[in-house]
Amino acid sequence: MRVHTGQQPYQCEVCGKRFTQLSHLKRHLGVHTGHKPYQCDECTKCFRTKWNMKSHMAIHNNQKLHKCTDCGKRYRTTSELKTHTRVHGGTLPFQCVVCDKRFNKSSSLTTHMRVHTGEQPYKCEVCSKRFTQSSHLKVHMRLHTGIKPYQCGECDKRFTTMGNLKSHTRVHSGVNHGTIIVPCVNIPAFLYIMEAGSIDIQVQHGQCESTGLRPYQCNECDKCFTTTDSLKSHMMVIHSSHTTRPRTECDERRRTTSEPKTHTRVHIDTEPFQCVVCDKSFNTKNCLNIHMRVHTGQQPYQCEVCGKRFTQLSHLKRHLGVHTGHKPYQCDECTKCFRTKWNMKSHMAIHNNQKLHKCTDCDKRYRTTSELKTHTRVHDRTLPFQCVVCGKRFNVASSLTAHIRVHTGEQPYKCEVYSKCFTQSSHLKVHMRLHTGIKPYQCGECDKRFTTMGNLKSHTRVHSGVNHGTINPVPEIMQRVGVLASFHNF
Repeated sequence: MRVHTGQQPYQCEVCGKRFTQLSHLKRHLGVHTGHKPYQCDECTKCFRTKWNMKSHMAIHNNQKLHKCTDCGKRYRTTSELKTHTRVHGGTLPFQCVVCDKRFNKSSSLTTHMRVHTGEQPYKCEVCSKRFTQSSHLKVHMRLHTGIKPYQCGECDKRFTTMGNLKSHTRVHSGVNHGTIIVPCVNIPAFLYIMEAGSIDIQVQHGQCESTGLRPYQCNECDKCFTTTDSLKSHMMVIHSSHTTRPRTECDERRRTTSEPKTHTRVHIDTEPFQCVVCDKSFNTKNCLNIHMRVHTGQQPYQCEVCGKRFTQLSHLKRHLGVHTGHKPYQCDECTKCFRTKWNMKSHMAIHNNQKLHKCTDCDKRYRTTSELKTHTRVHDRTLPFQCVVCGKRFNVASSLTAHIRVHTGEQPYKCEVYSKCFTQSSHLKVHMRLHTGIKPYQCGECDKRFTTMGNLKSHTRVHSGVNHGTINPVPEIMQRVGVLASFHNF
């Protein structure tokens, strides 16, 4: 009756989870204690329950005693067979209350609900990346441990997933098919290839998409592929003159059918993916997911050298250049090197003196659109970045980050010569010139050099004869000067 009443009288004192039966609670406690009393005689693997061990033993014995009467497929347990029969009967008893999507297993529904809630309960202890399913975490952990449990019987090469192994085995089969057999459900994906007339396609109802070999052959060079996506990418990259790739309004070509659809949103100003926190919109779901980390504070990518964390993998890769010193992009004018291509392009504008972006209010010009966007906030007095401690506002995020260090006392930039610390990297850069003796700013009149641009500007007034006003010290300051002078004379 507890199934109908929902009564769960037995509660775990560790995590608070409740159960309808005492035996279920006892079995659950093994999760916290780690106690696994049942051991497999074949591989010494241990289990918390006798039933789990028996199910595991069927793997070694290869026992599948329960047969499906519709398709003849066999299963190790009656519960597996019962779940399978729903495929034939079309029974999907578990329904999502949010989107009404139905599933044949309760576990599938539980996993699906995380799409709506955003829950990612499985966390990697190494890099803090989170997952919606334990199986995804298990596969991910192999990247850190280096474990590759699936081995090819032909060349002994190993793989992290069974899917990768199956794709690899097609390399050894060497069997090619001149015609792609496409199930009727996949016809739309091939429409633009069929228009090109470069691939023979045979539609066959009920035919499995993959033969397990290398069935997809290019009619231009006879090269074969294991998947349709590999063949399509090959046709577009290698034989672009023979294929009809989708075009967009600006005649830009894209590799896949999904890319033009996403790109056209730029022209029609459509951004269907909206942030529920700040209402900002994006043209792809991936961009929205990355943006959400601004609100959640999630930074899944961590530098193994200094521990700094990032919201995007590309930011981490760019940051690693700080430690390695690798600067692959070189300026053709002055041979200065940069870590990113974007930084080099911005630097090139100095030599070309290109300031193409003009402010409509004051006619001031800038090299990039981002610089212009930041400048326009001066005119409309927009200060979107606010300090949560003192309420002070700033027009750029970097200014707020530097300001926060006033409250926290953080000084992350350290001089390696005598360990002096600074709140900003630019301050450390100027300070280092005291040790190196570098003075990059030179006076055009007398060739005298200075460590900062501000010092150079002050010096130029000597040559120009421009007087910017007389300094009128306040009495308090004059009194202090007098005291110091008396102390000096003494």
